[in-house]
Amino acid sequence: MAQVRAVQDADWPAIVAIQAQAYAPELLESEEALRAKGQMRPNLCSVLEDGEGIRAYCLAHAWSADSAPSLHATSHQHCDSDNIFLHDLALQPSCRGLGYARLLLDDILAQARAANFRSFTLVAVQNSAPFWSRFGFVADERSLPASYGEGAVFMSLRL
Repeated sequence: MAQVRAVQDADWPAIVAIQAQAYAPELLESEEALRAKGQMRPNLCSVLEDGEGIRAYCLAHAWSADSAPSLHATSHQHCDSDNIFLHDLALQPSCRGLGYARLLLDDILAQARAANFRSFTLVAVQNSAPFWSRFGFVADERSLPASYGEGAVFMSLRL
């Protein structure tokens, strides 16, 4: 049975491995960069485990609703925004269609509501905007750091 839990220090190699399976090479971040995002709001970062180990993860942190942080950055200033930036939600390709993304997203949405966050933003990469639209995210015409690549779409969701 799949369960969502907080990221632990020993989880980072699995997170990096899942990232490598989920994204194009130009979007891959170092473990150091991923950890930097995870340290901004550890309570908003989780993994999903099933009988085969860690199969998916979600990294999120507070960030201004008006912009997206740069990829690959290894340090970020603390932000007291009422918006959550969903930095990354990725799963092993063999887990697509199992509802794991929904489990992770439901978990982070519950945490966000409990902590009185008002909105979520994210950058949809690799033509994933239709996927995020199914969860209520709406495309927003904002300029993005070039690190997100061509075709990236800024999206938002009001809570």
